[in-house]
Amino acid sequence: AGKQSVLAHAFVWCTDRPFINDVWRRVAQFMPAQLGGGEPVGINRRWRCYRYQPGAVYRPHIDGGWPGSGLRGEDDDQAEGGEYVYDAFSDGRTSRLTFLIYLNDDFIGGATTYFLPDKD
Repeated sequence: AGKQSVLAHAFVWCTDRPFINDVWRRVAQFMPAQLGGGEPVGINRRWRCYRYQPGAVYRPHIDGGWPGSGLRGEDDDQAEGGEYVYDAFSDGRTSRLTFLIYLNDDFIGGATTYFLPDKD
């Protein structure tokens, strides 16, 4: 029957500013100084979180860019339960890199392979 191409227990999490700022401080030194004609300014707060089921496979694909997300009302301390904003910035920023964090260990498999585009 072959392996299924599915993700199970997938959800989206819009992180709060203190959390994402702390993560950015820890990884910023590993980012390129210039990327896509601009300087990296942070990590998109819209996180896609996945938990794979045994035997599940995520087929080869190309990640797309996403606009910077946020919560409406954050600047006036109303972020708790605030409305999700798909594109929270007026400067046109979008994600340009994929950022992966593995939250488990002691497993077999689960490798991620990055394919580079063909030069032609």
